[in-house]
Amino acid sequence: MEINEGEDLLRNLVEWKLKELIEMEFNEQIGAERYERSEERLGYRDGFRKRDLFTRVGRITFRVPRDREGRFSAQLFEHYQHSEKALLQALQESYL
Repeated sequence: MEINEGEDLLRNLVEWKLKELIEMEFNEQIGAERYERSEERLGYRDGFRKRDLFTRVGRITFRVPRDREGRFSAQLFEHYQHSEKALLQALQESYL
């Protein structure tokens, strides 16, 4: 395995996991998953906006979901900046 292949693999893994975390956070805030009908629903989806995150493994562009009221703000971006190094180490250790 070449170094670039390992970096690409790590970047793809980080990108996949962070996208999954954003989706989970959004679903939790509105009280329902995509296409789910629920009495507990607190909001509705209203498309996406693009957001870039610059990491040690490169730039990752996200499609961050929006809600109709414009209340959703992914906490992940604030927390990730502080814990990026720890996240990368954990992902590398779990992959090996």
